[in-house]
Amino acid sequence: MKDSGAYIGLVTDLSTGKANGTVHKGEDIAVEGDKIKLFPDGDSGVFFVDSEGEPTPVEGLPALNTPKKLIVRVPGGLGAGPYRLQVVTRFTSGTQVLKEPRTIEYAQPLSVAS
Repeated sequence: MKDSGAYIGLVTDLSTGKANGTVHKGEDIAVEGDKIKLFPDGDSGVFFVDSEGEPTPVEGLPALNTPKKLIVRVPGGLGAGPYRLQVVTRFTSGTQVLKEPRTIEYAQPLSVAS
């Protein structure tokens, strides 16, 4: 199977400027990668998935939404602990749109702080 090229390569907490795996509730994060642009079609979104597999969507619309970078707000209601970051999108390249949404997961867990 051909590699889609979609990935998340780095997550930076914009309140601290650090990309060390710790993010803060209610603060913005930068998600960098490729083919991660969201569409306002109901099939797209950024989610924090807890150890039980329960997804929590980010708050509001992205402050930046490009194929290579998203700026989104960490949900304020998350509890402390590790989370997996997932981007669900139908974007592929140019004006093309996938028929089915694709889930892209950041390889490292994120730890949520207050």
